[in-house]
Amino acid sequence: MMWQWIVSPSLFAVYMVMAKDTSVNSPEESLPFYCVFCNCKMTRNGIITDCSGKGLLIPPTNIDNRTSELYLSKNLISVVRYSQIPGLFNLNILDLSKNKISSIEIGAFRDLTSLTHLYLNGQRITRGLFILQNVFLPGVFTGLVSLKVLHVHNCLTRTEAFTSRIPSEALKELTRLEKLRIDGVVNVTFNEDFHLLKNLSTVVMSGYDGVCTIGYLSRDSFVGLEHLKNLTINKCSIEEIGKGTFWWTQKLEYLDMSWNSELEIYNFGKCLEELKNTSLKILKINAIHDPNRAGTEILRPNLKYLRDINLTEMYMDDNGIEFIDYGVFSMFPNTLKQLYLRRNKLNFGLYLDEAIFNNPNLESLDAGDQELVIRSELSLTHLFGGFNSRHRRSVRVTDLMSFDRVKRSDTNPRLNLKSLICTGSMSRIQLIDFTSTVNNLTFIDLSRNFIPKIQSNAFKGLYALRHLNLSENYIENVMDSAFNGLDSVEILDLRNNLLGFKLRLDVSGNLFSPLVKLRSLNVSRNRITTLGKRVFKFISNLETLDLSDNYIENLDIEMSPLLRLRVLDLHMNRLQSVPSSVRTYLSDLSQYHSVSVDLSSNKLLCNCNNIPFLKWLFRSKVKFENIENYYCSFNDNTVRVFNDTGSEILEQLEKDCKSYLGIIVGSSTGTGIMIAFLVSYLIYSNRWNLRYVYYMAKVKLDSNGGNVGTRDECFPYDVFISYGDGDRSFVVGEMLQNLEDVGGKRLNIRDRDFELEK
Repeated sequence: MMWQWIVSPSLFAVYMVMAKDTSVNSPEESLPFYCVFCNCKMTRNGIITDCSGKGLLIPPTNIDNRTSELYLSKNLISVVRYSQIPGLFNLNILDLSKNKISSIEIGAFRDLTSLTHLYLNGQRITRGLFILQNVFLPGVFTGLVSLKVLHVHNCLTRTEAFTSRIPSEALKELTRLEKLRIDGVVNVTFNEDFHLLKNLSTVVMSGYDGVCTIGYLSRDSFVGLEHLKNLTINKCSIEEIGKGTFWWTQKLEYLDMSWNSELEIYNFGKCLEELKNTSLKILKINAIHDPNRAGTEILRPNLKYLRDINLTEMYMDDNGIEFIDYGVFSMFPNTLKQLYLRRNKLNFGLYLDEAIFNNPNLESLDAGDQELVIRSELSLTHLFGGFNSRHRRSVRVTDLMSFDRVKRSDTNPRLNLKSLICTGSMSRIQLIDFTSTVNNLTFIDLSRNFIPKIQSNAFKGLYALRHLNLSENYIENVMDSAFNGLDSVEILDLRNNLLGFKLRLDVSGNLFSPLVKLRSLNVSRNRITTLGKRVFKFISNLETLDLSDNYIENLDIEMSPLLRLRVLDLHMNRLQSVPSSVRTYLSDLSQYHSVSVDLSSNKLLCNCNNIPFLKWLFRSKVKFENIENYYCSFNDNTVRVFNDTGSEILEQLEKDCKSYLGIIVGSSTGTGIMIAFLVSYLIYSNRWNLRYVYYMAKVKLDSNGGNVGTRDECFPYDVFISYGDGDRSFVVGEMLQNLEDVGGKRLNIRDRDFELEK
């Protein structure tokens, strides 16, 4: 068997060296020898051969007929001939994309009877023009009786798109074709030849990954696509849709006209009358207005035929919509389940109530990422040309606060709405009242608006809600009963608000008490300095708590109710340590399940007093996220990053603090002994004075109490006579007689009154 490649010289040399060393004892001995050069894989369905990006100038010949998939993209192939790919009856996928193919031999694919996918997109020829009808001549696709997917897009330049036309003579042989991806030529026409393609259900013409300069759609554009179900013609510079354009596509279920920014809703609205005769389910008209122009308004006449189309999904993103007339959402079909209004310029108000309560079958309303721009009435892009009094509206966006709420079609509506997203207006909004409704709302995102205060029972009626996002709303105050009725909420996002003062005052945990099923709470970036000690008392099911990016200096909170806590994010605060009660609780909790704590970007201290905290940091079972980026400050104001040396820092700190401990203990002991000795000496040397003071104090107390009898019992003598032996006769004679007999005093005379052993 002869093998022939034409490759660049350098790659050919590499191939020759490798071919000589082809192993006979390879684990996959059945693979052909050229797999040394290409990537091959044996599968149950055959050999997958990938020769992409090998610098090939022509396709290989004599490829093994067991090949089921052949990838030749990103090469330099310019011509495709039958002699290069004969006998590949089992081939299912052939990828010739991103080459320089300018010519395909008639009948080149005639042996590829099993081929289902053919990719010829992305051709870039260096000489001449790539004209669709000249490259894809009649008979080029002969033999492709099983082909289902054909890609021939991204081959034209904008100049070539003006001279090319859809090669219907070549394509009409692909009777099994289901999907066609092709460049959009000017005044595109799928003629009667496409009636033969009864399986063709999807046509894609897009300026995103190809060239599309259609400009104008007419009655003849889709005349042969009577079996079409999915049509994408986005970013194709379409400015106008003629009458009867969609007359032939009555089986159409999906239509994407997005990013035709000159089309505008007014022009598109004209064709809605024809689309009501189709089976359309999904309609995408994103960015059919230039979103960078002045704001767009949508009036009721623009969509008057919409209610007659059984749509289930509608996309109107990126249209710069600033005003929606009252009554527009009442014209939407009852079958609508998903409505998208992302990245417009809407102020959430009256129209939002109308969209929700007048479309009870709606399951998802996504009006996220609004970019509100305040404009005057005259700056709006009016859809009917000149602005006059006939078109002046009675309801304005700026008048929203003067209305109570839109009149509902049902006073107690049953809503199918499950997801509500209204984000990014950066303006004040009024929360929708769901009190009297029966609803299935599980997800609400109201982030990036302006809701400074949340009143009591603000979310009453949302009994099925599980995820509530109120982030970036400048919320300063939340009433204690604001979350009443939200006992099903599992995720609450309050990040980037102003709740620091409120959370500091909540010492009893009343704020979050209704959220008994809460699993995730985010209060990051809320200017929190201190938390109420029992602020998380009633949310025992909490698993993730995010307190990051605040000003917390002391985490003195009661953690014991948080029995299921797994993630505690404290990064970017001002913590120097963590209280022992919190450390103990988290360590105990880690015995039962994993616990993750993030303390990065805090001002941790490395000193002797903080050693217990550092031990916990390095030796507990708690997992510390990003610990290699932790840093701490020493007493000498030096700062060290933990990196891989965190444990070494702790060991050195323990060693240094241990030496100081001996000195402190010794000095304290010596000082204590000296003080005890000095006190003992002073007491002993002043024992009589102290005794005298004691007795005198006792006498004074007794006298103040009037207890005379007790005093006499304590002192039987009035006078104690101290005398020498020479004065004995005077004392016993004259003094004793005069003082006792005459004066009535009791004398204590040692020769008479002293008793032994006393």
